[in-house]
Amino acid sequence: MPTINSCNIAAHAGSDAKYKEVGETFVTEINIAITSGWGDRAKTAWATAVIWGKPAQWMASCGKGDLVVINNAEFIVDEYKNKDGEERRAHKFVVGRNGTAFYVKKGHFKEQMADSHVGEHGQDDRRTERTSDAMSVDNGPELPF
Repeated sequence: MPTINSCNIAAHAGSDAKYKEVGETFVTEINIAITSGWGDRAKTAWATAVIWGKPAQWMASCGKGDLVVINNAEFIVDEYKNKDGEERRAHKFVVGRNGTAFYVKKGHFKEQMADSHVGEHGQDDRRTERTSDAMSVDNGPELPF
């Protein structure tokens, strides 16, 4: 029976993006902090987001602390030995042809929440404001979603 390896994740960048050209395509790698739980029980795990193709160009200007959102990524565990011969594991979320990725600059949502208000029909306008602003990416085209 075939299995499906598709992950959706939202995490914060732990470092600035590393962007490079590989042949005729592009790849961006970002260390991400994945937090689960809350309060005293919060735990943080580290992984690497590896983004290929056009989304890699959009993600190249992602910086430390930015919110990274990834959809339809493949989860991979790389096993290797470090320089001391100890076995290690590296967790990666790989965004390929069918995946999407975008980021939101650090503090952006807090600013939008502070400036938000209730619309004339009693609806909360914050979602509309955040969505339209979050779609623009520095040094890149507007995302189609």
